Amino acid sequence: LGGEQKMNIRKRDGRIVTFNIEKIAQAIFKAAQAVGGNDYEEALELAGMVGDVLQQSGNTTPTVGFLFTCS
Repeated sequence: LGGEQKMNIRKRDGRIVTFNIEKIAQAIFKAAQAVGGNDYEEALELAGMVGDVLQQSGNTTPTVGFLFTCS
């Protein structure tokens, strides 16, 4: 997610939290590890791509479910 723009995410329970690219990378990495992956840098790069898609979507407070459609 380039730049300093802050983005929020609506959690499944309705809470709104600040988007954290590190959490997205960790989730991608954990999924990759489950199938034998071990490249955290690639997970971080993919998380950045998710952040870019979110930013381009114009959705001011996407849901966690929307994140899954980006990844």
